[in-house]
Amino acid sequence: MTIPRWLLFLVAAWVIGFGVFRIVIALRPRRSSLPGPNYMQRGLFARPPRTHLLFGAVYLLLGAFLVATGFGWAPVVDMAACVSDRGPTRSPDSATGIRVVPADSDSAAGK
Repeated sequence: MTIPRWLLFLVAAWVIGFGVFRIVIALRPRRSSLPGPNYMQRGLFARPPRTHLLFGAVYLLLGAFLVATGFGWAPVVDMAACVSDRGPTRSPDSATGIRVVPADSDSAAGK
């Protein structure tokens, strides 16, 4: 199943917009004690400004990844291959369909 590109950009716009909203909340001055109820002490607004800045930056980064994915960037799928010190794996055997991985030098020697 393929996701339409416009839907990916729409979700990216929502994520980036929410990140900008969190940064705006962090940068606006806090309300001092004025008469009447203070709704800035409840829910999302009760968080400290640094938390809003951190989450805003994370949302902007995630939105940027979504935009990059919409333009054709393919993220790394096999994260274990990035960390492994083994050599390149061979292609699967066509008869059995089982992936063939070369053995480490220590395990081949029986250590």
